[in-house]
Amino acid sequence: MDQQGREHQGGRGGRPHYHSRGRGGGYRGGGYHQGGRGRGAPGGYQNSYIGQKRGRDDGDTAVDEKKALITMLMDLGNKLPGAPETQQALDASAIEDALKLCKREISSKNDAITELLLDCAVELSPKMPIYALLIGLINVEEPHWCGDLIDTAASMLASCLSSALPADHDRARLLLRLLCCLSAANVLQSSGCMALLEAMVASASAAMSSEAPHRHLWQPWSDWMVYCVVAALPWAGSEMSAACPSEMARLSEAVDAYLEKRPVSFSQELKPFRAEIKEGDMAVRNDSGGASYLSELWAAVKECATADWHVESIPQLLNEEQTGSQYSSRLAMGQTHAVPNVPVPQSPSGLPSSGPEEPHPLQVAAAVQQAYPPHGGIRLLEPQHTDGGRPAIDRFVAEDYIIDTLAAFDADRTQCVKRLVSSLMLPYNYTNLLSEVLFGQMLALPKPRLPSMAYCTVIVDLCRLPRLALPKPLSGCVRECFVRVPVMDPELRGRLLTWLSYHLSNLENKWPWERWVRYVDEPEDNPYRQFCKELVARLVRLSWWDRVMQVLPPEFQRLLGPMPMVPLLPGQEDPMQMQMQMLQQQQQQQQQQQQQQQKSAESQALSTAPAEEGTQQQQGGEQGTEKMDAEGDGTGPSEGDKQGEGGDQAVGEGHGEGVKQEQEVKEEEGAGEQGKGGGGDTEMAE
Repeated sequence: MDQQGREHQGGRGGRPHYHSRGRGGGYRGGGYHQGGRGRGAPGGYQNSYIGQKRGRDDGDTAVDEKKALITMLMDLGNKLPGAPETQQALDASAIEDALKLCKREISSKNDAITELLLDCAVELSPKMPIYALLIGLINVEEPHWCGDLIDTAASMLASCLSSALPADHDRARLLLRLLCCLSAANVLQSSGCMALLEAMVASASAAMSSEAPHRHLWQPWSDWMVYCVVAALPWAGSEMSAACPSEMARLSEAVDAYLEKRPVSFSQELKPFRAEIKEGDMAVRNDSGGASYLSELWAAVKECATADWHVESIPQLLNEEQTGSQYSSRLAMGQTHAVPNVPVPQSPSGLPSSGPEEPHPLQVAAAVQQAYPPHGGIRLLEPQHTDGGRPAIDRFVAEDYIIDTLAAFDADRTQCVKRLVSSLMLPYNYTNLLSEVLFGQMLALPKPRLPSMAYCTVIVDLCRLPRLALPKPLSGCVRECFVRVPVMDPELRGRLLTWLSYHLSNLENKWPWERWVRYVDEPEDNPYRQFCKELVARLVRLSWWDRVMQVLPPEFQRLLGPMPMVPLLPGQEDPMQMQMQMLQQQQQQQQQQQQQQQKSAESQALSTAPAEEGTQQQQGGEQGTEKMDAEGDGTGPSEGDKQGEGGDQAVGEGHGEGVKQEQEVKEEEGAGEQGKGGGGDTEMAE
């Protein structure tokens, strides 16, 4: 494949995927631990339609067959419609249909089917026995193809064992489990699988017994090697014990010897709580899946061996009494292959390179701890609520189901929630266990495997499913953590606050606040009061002050404090002062406008009074002239003129005494002038 073709191909590590989806390492959710969505190959299955029209689904029939095969393989083992939630359902017809499609792809020389089956078995690990059964049925008619698949799986296992990436280490553990499941399906020789398991335990024991420098710092790596072996036994322990009893006994002795010689059996630095709050507190005995996890797992496996390797959490597909099928007789007709040689590393990968000086022991310890982190986990709820009286091995298997599903679908939240609810192959109600495992992984030390927001979003989506009823056990986990706040690790306290504030902000801040009201009146240095106060502060950051003020009870509002103000930049004025100044300016402007309106009204009134006085004077002069004319003519004023004079006089009286006096003076002067004028006229007439 040319370089340009490689850039368009999806898949893990740059290799092309079967359906060319290009999602960066997986079929759903971007791959195992590797997230990221790429752009599919041109013309491939499910191209990206961002920025353009979707187009018509008129491709060739080969694309449809690929899509049908992928969908069928991913849906194998899902519960049948109408089946009870606590019942394992295995549709024999679905397995036969998938077998036919796989044979068709093999006959058409499509080598990508090998990678498809391996990726399904690893990324959908709860269904691994189903895929091992499918490979075994194919082996009956296609032994050469099955031999190539085994070689590919062994090569991938050797590559992952020598890698320094935690994602490859998880993949190596699942590939080793797949080889054991194939031995149970009569595809691989049980003796070859036992030899590989013994070699891995021997390598870990040699590392603890050697005189190499810093060997005591390699314990996380050696514990992980033995953990891979021990965790694979429940999946094929019954068949391998029957086929190789002496090898199984020798392996058991080797594991016991390793546990005795390792220097650390409990990681004190990984304890989530410093002290117990009650007698027999199980939460204090945890070390986040550190050194004590391997001892607990081995004790559960030994208990399972005494119970004839019966594990309720693992699908028993080869048990004819449970499945009612003849798979065992059909698998017996297939060819048994030898296990290819898998080089087992003798030291951890990713150690600091030794230059002129030896690396510091702290550097070695940090590198090994980062490459092989603890398993994680905290026991918060009572065992009767999570284990339900089942053997301890069922809890370990269910934990691996949940952790592997979170890792495989971390980039696709919808698929992750869907798989956690309906695809874990657990025939019992595991809601309480799911809540505790999610909390244990989110609060793992020294850090969680996934980003904290991945757990936050998944928990919110799970709480929105009414049939799951997750809020009740989730509230129990919060209650147990809150009780241990005074003895909780500070790092875990911050993570718990981050999750709880985000969770409440997405669920309308609904919370039984009355349970914590009694801590509001405690002193400032009380751990519970500090926790509540910081929680309220984080809620304000994710919302706003008024909103939180409305939802909090009155007692909690004291922890809210005053409304936060935005700090001013250098040279910037206070917005509140600016607002007050603007209000004062507006009030001053309104007062000035009112004063101007009053002045204009007064000036208008004063200007109206002289105009009326002039009108009255003019009317008085006219009346005097008419009177004089009437006297000269021998006639008097009419009644209408008298009434007009009376009306004008009434109007004049409204202007004050000064106006009246002025009018009288003017009338007298007018009368004198009229008298003079009359005498002159008489003289003229004479």
